[in-house]
Amino acid sequence: MKQKVLQIGLIIIILTILVLVFIFVKITNNSNISDVEKNYQKSLKYITNQSGVKHFPEKIPEDARNITIYKNAGYFGSEKIYLKFITNKQYIQNELSKYDFVEVEKPEERNRNLEFLSLSPGNISLYTYNLYIIKKGCNVRRRCFSYGIAVNNELNEILYYYSSPD
Repeated sequence: MKQKVLQIGLIIIILTILVLVFIFVKITNNSNISDVEKNYQKSLKYITNQSGVKHFPEKIPEDARNITIYKNAGYFGSEKIYLKFITNKQYIQNELSKYDFVEVEKPEERNRNLEFLSLSPGNISLYTYNLYIIKKGCNVRRRCFSYGIAVNNELNEILYYYSSPD
């Protein structure tokens, strides 16, 4: 009887610890960062695959509006980050001219690249963006990734993204 009580007590303690660890990881890994200017470089630095974020701007342009950065580090090695803001057409054209894209997808073609759709935390309708993919693929362990730039021409909004889901 005494041993059974000890076993139940041990199970309760272990479950409590697991719940606390889960809450801590959720709070620290998912971040919709509000103070973008202060935390932008810090967010990029903690992405494991640095080549996936090299296309992100070194600094956010001074005239950028409605700036949002979203970063998520998953439990099994997944990483997702995006930076979006509204800017002028010239800035967007300059950014697009810097890269050779492996694929360009218009909104009406959007039924592939589901790995990119998982990037959104729910406040972005990707069906309004042209997707300019710089690189995508899978490694030997079937870990896939995609990174590039998405543009909403109606809003003059640019979105830099890197996604490597589980």
